[in-house]
Amino acid sequence: MIIMSKFSKKISKVHKELKDILVVGSAFGNIEDLLETCSTVFISHPKDENLRRKNLVYRESLDSIHLLHNIDFIIIDQDLINVIPTLERVWKKWSSALVIEGSTDTSMPYNKFLKLNRYQIVDIQKHYHVWKLK
Repeated sequence: MIIMSKFSKKISKVHKELKDILVVGSAFGNIEDLLETCSTVFISHPKDENLRRKNLVYRESLDSIHLLHNIDFIIIDQDLINVIPTLERVWKKWSSALVIEGSTDTSMPYNKFLKLNRYQIVDIQKHYHVWKLK
């Protein structure tokens, strides 16, 4: 039986599948919890040499990130929010939910861009907020 963390439970309520996720950054310190509940966790950076699991895949760059399949969630750290346009091909192709660290003000520069792509904020928590396709 898998015991889900509070973070994993909350984001799984927004989007039923917690199978394959892409993490840009550190997932707000929840990577180990995500590794317990997800089939595959792709991390773009930073690389933690001490963290090794069979369901963990490190990606050196975001250049070929659009080749990933069935990404349910993209989790983005607050200081790396500028990757949203870079990841557009991924979240559009798989209708991935976007979990962004910080308040809704954090994603303010990309609000119009996300809304034009039919995304809306569906959940606001203390440390993050979630955008999902309408």
